[in-house]
Amino acid sequence: MSIYVDNEEGREVRCITSYGDSTRVSCPVINRSARLGGGFVFAHLSNLPSGKYRIRVKAENDCLVDEIDIRPSMDAGVCIVGKTHPMGHYDHLYDRSHSAFFDYTADVSDGKPAEGIPFVKGSGTVTIKNGTVINGTKGFLSWGVQSTAENTRIILDNVEVYSSGINCTAVDVEQATISKCSFKVDNPFIINRHGAEFYAVDLRGGQASEVSFSSFMGGQGCLSFKGDFSKIHHNHFINRQTVTNHYSIMAMGDSSLIFSNHIEPEIGSGIEIYVHRGIEIFNNEFHISAAPPSCEYNEHLSTNGIRIADYGAKRGAVNGCYGNRIYNNKFFISGKKYREYPDFIPMASAFFYSASGGDNEVFGNHIFVDQKDPDTNAEAFAFYIGNSNGGLIYNNTIISNVTPIWVGSSYGRAENTILRGNIIERSPGTTKTFKPIRMGSNEQPDYVALGTRFMSNILKGMEFGVDETDQKHNYSVFWTLRVNLRDRSGRPLSNNEIQITDRNGKEVFRQNADSNGYLETELAEYIKEGDKSRYFSPYRITSGKNKIDVELTKNTETDFIK
Repeated sequence: MSIYVDNEEGREVRCITSYGDSTRVSCPVINRSARLGGGFVFAHLSNLPSGKYRIRVKAENDCLVDEIDIRPSMDAGVCIVGKTHPMGHYDHLYDRSHSAFFDYTADVSDGKPAEGIPFVKGSGTVTIKNGTVINGTKGFLSWGVQSTAENTRIILDNVEVYSSGINCTAVDVEQATISKCSFKVDNPFIINRHGAEFYAVDLRGGQASEVSFSSFMGGQGCLSFKGDFSKIHHNHFINRQTVTNHYSIMAMGDSSLIFSNHIEPEIGSGIEIYVHRGIEIFNNEFHISAAPPSCEYNEHLSTNGIRIADYGAKRGAVNGCYGNRIYNNKFFISGKKYREYPDFIPMASAFFYSASGGDNEVFGNHIFVDQKDPDTNAEAFAFYIGNSNGGLIYNNTIISNVTPIWVGSSYGRAENTILRGNIIERSPGTTKTFKPIRMGSNEQPDYVALGTRFMSNILKGMEFGVDETDQKHNYSVFWTLRVNLRDRSGRPLSNNEIQITDRNGKEVFRQNADSNGYLETELAEYIKEGDKSRYFSPYRITSGKNKIDVELTKNTETDFIK
């Protein structure tokens, strides 16, 4: 589409504007389009007198226009200037070029500020405390607090920032220490949803930041940080996300800690780790609800507590997402059907796992899944796993009224996932029967599960079972066998040898019981490879001349009287 502007005499306005990389025609803009995910096309008006102007929009194909306006732009409330970033053409934002202090630039070639603008040299801190910064109008591309001083730490202490308008944010700085602050952002949409920019608070630099005891309300994502060894804790996040992948927290700093936060989006998702490593997420509480369709995803849309992603990175690759640990969090997942959109499938999950660069650990979490409309095609999961390789998911507790785990989902194949020692419990009062595992998707032939291992999981209110497609999956089911070796008087028999053979007579285990006559091992019930299943249970336990047979279809403890 193209945007033209006429003055009050009916003459077309033509603006030629110098930017940091070139001189361009900034108005009109001709034959531009929004990137995938929707957005805005704009013309940059500069050096024009006040007066009346008319906007003309020309579309080359089908086009929905829901808002046309002329807005003030490229302003900031509190400015910490290292140098300016004079990039403000539509093409710059389309390509994710950073813009700062455009109207305060003396020389666009080197980002030198205009005369009279103080600028920062060297390193140090700037403290802003006990105040309020308010955007006076619903503008465009403006910031409450903005800094381009690369080695300056911004300290925000007990500050409120109110920002409103398209691509408007509260804070855009390199690194910061933020405490006891409040950020309220009314940002209805953004020009380009790709990348980790235009969150309520953007911490762009590579140095560590700390954000604590603060509240975030609204915004297309609440907080994005890139500094390694950052700490994000004791905050309240209420995201209002209408574009894809702008989570409440975008975690892009390796070896960072995210803990003791309350994350409850009005609409949207919780935390995303994308191609980063060594991050720990613990002791947080998430409340995630299924969302209505967006302009990008109007057939199937997911909202998630935590997403781990690297889009098919090779094992150990520098762009892999691995070595992250997520533990001791609580998730409350609520699914629903939007009946006004009968063909739309909403999905909500605690974890969206789509990483393949290496293993991530997910353990000790409590997940509550409540599908409000279980008899519809609406979806809700504890774990949604696809386009992945690896993943150690263990010792979590899941309480659900629908199938809570999907391996080899509609997002792609899942390889080498290990699910061990998880408690999977049917929600009290649930009348519908379901299996704990869903496997495979017929959306593509290779959306399968390969090398998945289900090991010693605990089922409550249901039996273990896999609701699998007719594709060729490969998975194994293991259970823990515990043996108490006793004499006829009930006394433990220590250090006696115990031998275990499978249903085919093959020895699979031989070891002495401990000093209490106790022995524990993990054994396969069956392994499925495509259309063929190999069963190993029942097992025979032998000690001396005594033998017993045990059917191993769940974790089992048996007394062996010798």
